[in-house]
Amino acid sequence: MHAAHSLRLGARWVALCLPLMALLSPAWMQWRHPLHAVSPADALAGWTSSPLLLTLAGLCACWAMVGQARRARWLLAPLALLAPAEALYVAHFGVPSGAHVYAVVAETHSEELSSFIGADALLYLALLLAWAGLLIWTFRRWGEPNWGLSGRARGLLAALASAVLLPQALGHWLATRLPDPVEAEFGAAPLPIQHAMDLQQPGFVTHLEMSYPWGLPQRLLRWAEHREAARRHAEMAGAHRFRLQAGDALPPDAPPQVVVMVIGEASRADRWQLYGAARATTPRLQARRAELLVFRDAVSAASATRESVSLMLTRRPPEQVLGMRAEGSVVSAFRQAGFKTYWLSTQGSAGPHETPVAVMAAEAHERRFLSRSDYRGQTALDGELLPQLAQVLARREPRVFIVLHTLGSHLHYANRYPLGAEPFRPALQRDDPPNIWRKERFEELVNAYDNSLHHTDLVLDGAIAHLQASGADAHLSYMPDHGETLFDGRCPRGGHGFASIANYRVPLLMWASAGWKARHPARWALLDSRQQQPVSALALFPTLLGHAGVQLHDPVAHPDLGAPDWRRAPRTTAHFGDFDRSLAPQACDAG
Repeated sequence: MHAAHSLRLGARWVALCLPLMALLSPAWMQWRHPLHAVSPADALAGWTSSPLLLTLAGLCACWAMVGQARRARWLLAPLALLAPAEALYVAHFGVPSGAHVYAVVAETHSEELSSFIGADALLYLALLLAWAGLLIWTFRRWGEPNWGLSGRARGLLAALASAVLLPQALGHWLATRLPDPVEAEFGAAPLPIQHAMDLQQPGFVTHLEMSYPWGLPQRLLRWAEHREAARRHAEMAGAHRFRLQAGDALPPDAPPQVVVMVIGEASRADRWQLYGAARATTPRLQARRAELLVFRDAVSAASATRESVSLMLTRRPPEQVLGMRAEGSVVSAFRQAGFKTYWLSTQGSAGPHETPVAVMAAEAHERRFLSRSDYRGQTALDGELLPQLAQVLARREPRVFIVLHTLGSHLHYANRYPLGAEPFRPALQRDDPPNIWRKERFEELVNAYDNSLHHTDLVLDGAIAHLQASGADAHLSYMPDHGETLFDGRCPRGGHGFASIANYRVPLLMWASAGWKARHPARWALLDSRQQQPVSALALFPTLLGHAGVQLHDPVAHPDLGAPDWRRAPRTTAHFGDFDRSLAPQACDAG
């Protein structure tokens, strides 16, 4: 009898603890992941932001409000069911799930979803069913007995939860009202730094969103916002008609006409061997130098992806960079000109940084997002876009426009190239924190950055090789969304999103096949003659259409770079005005 009683009591405790341990597993995996490792001093200073403590505090608050295990199980059951999947995701990618993952799950068909999950999809399904059965047993036990809490116990749990959550909430509230330390360092100098998109230390709201399960409402809200933004954009883009004049009709035996736009990421021109850097960061493109047009004085229109890509591919003025505009991007313009359009990407498909770009991607006939995580975690490498490009070219469609949206040199730099592909050492490793606020490991940081450029070199060379092998009359353009600061001048940090010349000076390259040059000799000569001219990413919209022989009759601030009547225009940027007159003299790395 005593042994049977002990067995029943043990089973009850197992039933109580097992779901709670499952709920803590995502936070445990996040805390244990090398990317989130911190020094003992940092851990002590930020103890209330630990994902484990936030999850525990939330459980304490939940139980204090509900009071009885019998009631709590109806809330915790579905959260405990999905907790192992969240823990596995965090263990693999280093970051929690979010809008990008939910968009993939909700918006792809079964074949794509199976590819996303992997070859072990059936095994995962079997494990999920087994785990569901185990949870049913455990939560049935929660009513035997009812595990009720006294008023004093509920008060104690509420106090413990408040000790963790209130300091975080208060700190977040105060942080929004205190002077900015970076602006204070520069004093009264007119340095308009855009901190809204800066990579500052995350606050309480961000920590809460990254915790499981308490961050799920915020993540689902972001996904809902993404869907609504995509719906509204699709309505407006579909209703607008561009005033276009397409090129001449192609004869039946003509080779395919292909225009490719490769969007880079966080790539600064002065680190490229092709632009005079001493290091061999771009050896393959250097070997192709005679085939390329290399624009020496090109600038982006913004220093953050969601803004800069929007300005590259639309006619939206910089002062209305993220405002709604009743027309589509250059993708829709190509569609209306009779081109089959593709968007192939290693970036995320949804999220606060990704959605403004993803809604433009939705204008394409076909779009493929290869990464199973957003930029913070282990994403697909840009080299994985090359087989996708080859598949599209193999279709031999008459007119094709392809966007390759890469992750290029975005933090974490070590995640942007294959393991072991490190021509520059020592370099930060994937398990190292990508700290851009401290200069202690500057050499490793810069080496990792240059290694990422070396992989970009491979991707561009491979894309050109595929276009050559296809026999198409093809034109390829490459331009990154923005550059990257690496503790330049008086800039107290690395990264992007603020007023630094290095964040805006970017490479702009063009390549064309022999067939394309034969059809457009005058245009190639004009582009060639303008390699030394100051140009802006704002000129890409009409220029890309011009590569396809499509004329845009609506006026634009920056004309087609290959047009006979091209003229220099002010290089306006979002937030900072004219690059040459306003931004450059005030930047933290100004000479």
